[in-house]
Amino acid sequence: MDVRLKPLPWAKSLLRDTKSSVTAVTAGLGAGKTHAGFQWHLLRCLLNRNSPNSAVLYPTFAECRQIGQERYHETLQEAGFKEGRDYQIFTSQIDPRIELSILGHCIRFLSGDNPRRLRAAEYSHMYADEVADLDEDVYSMARSRVRCRRAAHLQSLWTGVPQGLTWFADEFDSDTQEGWTKPTATDHYCDRYIEEFDTTLRFRRIRVRTDDNPYLPDSYVAELIEEFGHNENLLRAYRHGIFCPLFTGLAYTFSEVRHVETHEAVKELPIELCWDFNIELVWTALQVHTFRDDFKSQNKYIATNECPSGCDAFDDAIFAVTEQFPPYLWKDTPIHIYGDRSGYARRAHEKAPITDYQWIIRDLRKFYNQVHLRAAEVVAPQIASVESVNKVFSRRQFLIHPRCRELIRGYQRTQWKKHKKELDKPMGEDWTHRPDGVKYRIYQGEVLDRLSDKPRRRGINI
Repeated sequence: MDVRLKPLPWAKSLLRDTKSSVTAVTAGLGAGKTHAGFQWHLLRCLLNRNSPNSAVLYPTFAECRQIGQERYHETLQEAGFKEGRDYQIFTSQIDPRIELSILGHCIRFLSGDNPRRLRAAEYSHMYADEVADLDEDVYSMARSRVRCRRAAHLQSLWTGVPQGLTWFADEFDSDTQEGWTKPTATDHYCDRYIEEFDTTLRFRRIRVRTDDNPYLPDSYVAELIEEFGHNENLLRAYRHGIFCPLFTGLAYTFSEVRHVETHEAVKELPIELCWDFNIELVWTALQVHTFRDDFKSQNKYIATNECPSGCDAFDDAIFAVTEQFPPYLWKDTPIHIYGDRSGYARRAHEKAPITDYQWIIRDLRKFYNQVHLRAAEVVAPQIASVESVNKVFSRRQFLIHPRCRELIRGYQRTQWKKHKKELDKPMGEDWTHRPDGVKYRIYQGEVLDRLSDKPRRRGINI
């Protein structure tokens, strides 16, 4: 059958390679790894037409249907296949698949959140995308299922944007590991003895930069630099496809020299109370100055006041607001309430079953004329919200009054768990609460409020 594919320049050697048993492509955003992955898989369906099944693997079931089957459908059409005549798509909740009737071959779409479907199955070849989000045991199990005896070429392809020093790096970081042969700076291979099968397999790793995709608009790399330029390692991973530690040490790029300045609150701007709900109730008061830079609206966040320690009841926290913003001076200044979406949960254990936010607004309206709820009702992902704070820190668009000592202490002490995409919050700690309250607000202003202006890039998993 005549298959018409137009591979990216960097992908041509990948599509031709029938010797490597296990290949990984670590790529920058927009490099074209997913498109190349489906082209690779389709060509191996032709080579392995005597085998009944192959597989495509994604971290979640939703991705199997929303990305996997949709993108594979596009690849089939690009190659000259016609739906109905040459293939059929089945979007089953139990067994999503594409049946290539023209070849007598079935492509099974599998997910890492249901690894049981991998057991006792055998495939001729497998393609997995967004690999860094898979558990290592899913990778090991899936790789072992590429074992169909009727296949001409038993191969698997694993593509993803590096997400730190995970198992993906342990398996394929050819830049730092010994034993890899390196014909070029970005194309490496090694032979490994696999005891389970008593055989030696060739592993290959290709590193692809965002810049290697000639079809991207000229503005794409510039936007990438703007979005991740505050963190050199994020650019190394998300532009150059390099394994590096994204989440180690201190979580925030705070500097007392650069980010602590005396700015008092002004009545002309709303007071934004950023709450965090824990055993201790805390808030930080921000004011947001809006300005234009390069024809774009930008925000400058000023932390002017904070709740003192020891407020373990709403009455204490509300009293602290009235102390620092006396109603006789501030009663006509708008007060906006921000914080975690957990504030929308009802307090069933209280006499009045109302939410935390309703409680705050009810009590503040006894003293102030304009109190408004502005908190988003969606989750603020931990990593993305931390990085939104780091981005405004890098541009000096977030300044903190020296009186906000607990907030400053939080930025100086909050760390990532070692090699994990998760903040380290030991039991009993109290320093992450105020930074948490603030990051909800900044994430809302820098990400959620701008979503309509900027399309999401696939592959970003922070």
